[in-house]
Amino acid sequence: MSLYDEIGGKIAVDAAVNILYTRLLNDKKTSHFFAGMEVAKQRMKMRLFLTYALGGAAEYNGKDLRSSHAHLNLTDKDFDNVGGHIKATLEELSVPGHLVDKILTVVETTRDDVLNRAASAA
Repeated sequence: MSLYDEIGGKIAVDAAVNILYTRLLNDKKTSHFFAGMEVAKQRMKMRLFLTYALGGAAEYNGKDLRSSHAHLNLTDKDFDNVGGHIKATLEELSVPGHLVDKILTVVETTRDDVLNRAASAA
């Protein structure tokens, strides 16, 4: 069973994205990244990406993480802040801790792409 199915599929992802974007838009550390963006479109993109990343879709045809975040000049601190919002969102939705940990592990695999840097040495 995929993480997508384990957390409740489409309904859970939709709820998580809605809560996450409310958090991000209300946080002064992240809200400026969305200035001038069509937030409804961003939410849709995030739903599609999360569905894929959590195993709910076989492929993802959206823009790659590097090019979609390159213009933002994000830092590790920014990435960690968003990760904290993701964790808080999942906890608010009562996602079991072991699944939160698995999801955050998936999120962590995107760090180098989101921050547009060479892959970290493992």
